[in-house]
Amino acid sequence: MVSLGEVLVGLADALQTVDIRVAACRESTSVSAGEWLPLRTVIRVSFHSQETIRGKYLELERRLGRPRTDRFAIFHAVVPLSQLPALPPRHVLLARVAPEGLSLETAPLNAGDLKGRIERYRHTCEPIGKEIWPGIEFSYTPNGGVFPAKTTDIAVLDAEVRRELGLPSCETAMRAYLEVRDTSTRFGNVFTEVLMPASITELGFDGTVLAIEAIAAKSLGGFRCFLTKRAPDGLAVLEHREVFLRAAGERGDFVVQRGSTELKADREELIDIVLTHPALPELDELRRRVHDLLPLAERNPLLVCLSRFWDLTEVRRRLERPYETPHRKLDRSPQMAFQASVAHLLTLAGFRTIDLERDDQMRHPETSVQVATADLLAYHAPRRVLVVGACTINVPRGEDYEKLLHATSLLRREFGEMTEVILVPALFAGQEGDSAVREGALARRVCLLTLDELTKAWRLVEEGEEDRFLSFLLGLPSL
Repeated sequence: MVSLGEVLVGLADALQTVDIRVAACRESTSVSAGEWLPLRTVIRVSFHSQETIRGKYLELERRLGRPRTDRFAIFHAVVPLSQLPALPPRHVLLARVAPEGLSLETAPLNAGDLKGRIERYRHTCEPIGKEIWPGIEFSYTPNGGVFPAKTTDIAVLDAEVRRELGLPSCETAMRAYLEVRDTSTRFGNVFTEVLMPASITELGFDGTVLAIEAIAAKSLGGFRCFLTKRAPDGLAVLEHREVFLRAAGERGDFVVQRGSTELKADREELIDIVLTHPALPELDELRRRVHDLLPLAERNPLLVCLSRFWDLTEVRRRLERPYETPHRKLDRSPQMAFQASVAHLLTLAGFRTIDLERDDQMRHPETSVQVATADLLAYHAPRRVLVVGACTINVPRGEDYEKLLHATSLLRREFGEMTEVILVPALFAGQEGDSAVREGALARRVCLLTLDELTKAWRLVEEGEEDRFLSFLLGLPSL
């Protein structure tokens, strides 16, 4: 936990702009005529330029309209950080509405310094509940949150906002223009948000090397990066070290920093990355499970391989809008029936299996020219085995092996050199072959399952011994 004063002083060289928004009302029964009473205040301190902040607010008003009635208004101002008053200990920032505009001043806080923690998730400032840029929120309520007016005055204001702006209430207007969500019933709440001038932007893990990318404001110096590997439950620390980042170019107003380190980690272990600074305990912190850092081919190999055969956008369309799918008459030939039965067998053996049916052609992504073919894909997640299958109701021929090996080699390119996924080319045949057929499969390193092996495999599944079938696919002792 750090105080607002510590953050503003420690990051003074990297922060640039203060965005001030105040929702206020004036009511003759509560204050002198013409004096504006703050209902809610938001003060945002960031590394963005004044032009950027003004542009965002102008866009907000363009979309929502100008928030002003006779007795209700949203006031907005953007000032450089240099105009922020010095914040002594046990003091807070206040915004005042004056005829010449908004101004910031300090006021004593009886309860001590405002403290907060740097987080990627916001509790008050929008967007709520989403992981965004790291920041820290502070809030307090002056005067105990008591509104110095009759309770009926708020109802009058709500009616005026509804009548003049078309919005349901003052609360709706404040949420929209201040971009905060205040669930309390107090008036005068002041929210301060400070965006950190650095963020972890990318993590990647190929199984042996963890790659880290961070971006930081050009004026920010002295920050460091640390890695912590934890047990799957997040409690035990298994490994900890510093990762050195080096400049790798610029991205807008930021400097890109990258670093990498060799790492051995199980898929369910946790990785914590933290950026620290001499003036603050941390600038950003990110926790990810190792599984989520792996390339998509490692996380869902079946999906990646299927995308080489099928248009997944079309698959999703058929799922979400089935009534738009045109009728197609299917010819259930003996070959297709055999292929479907093999897919059922693999599914019963614990594989996630997709029968490619007649959409079995792999095409070049740019020219749509057919480059390979296969009949089914099956993935066994616990053993990380992906079967690329071809089916024939005849005695296997040499070209059957070659086509299968070609498809497997193209799919293997989707995976990195250090992949843990085992691709197994398997040929399923509905007839027995002679010794030459088996020798051909062995020489080409193709797993061949003829009628005899398929019959045995079915019996093993019925007896609950699927592991023996899987061992055969992996080239271990036969069925």
